[in-house]
Amino acid sequence: MEIVTAVAFAVGTLSIYYGLRALKTRRAIRRLRGDSGLVGHPTDWLDAGETKTEDAAPTTRDRSFERGVVLLALGLLCLLFGILAL
Repeated sequence: MEIVTAVAFAVGTLSIYYGLRALKTRRAIRRLRGDSGLVGHPTDWLDAGETKTEDAAPTTRDRSFERGVVLLALGLLCLLFGILAL
């Protein structure tokens, strides 16, 4: 059972780390843009050929927030399972 606990803690810690990193990246890009709008998002070239519509799928920069939240939830769940496996 110690192996299960160690793996759960490791996966939980990594998930929380990458989740926080995704959220910090999103905030940093928003801060760089500021009011001037001179600096764009690094993945704007991915959306260059697409037309914007109301029903369009979220862009890469929108998904980074979702990815961060999902990774944080997964990390907390893994840590909970690690604690329960003790």
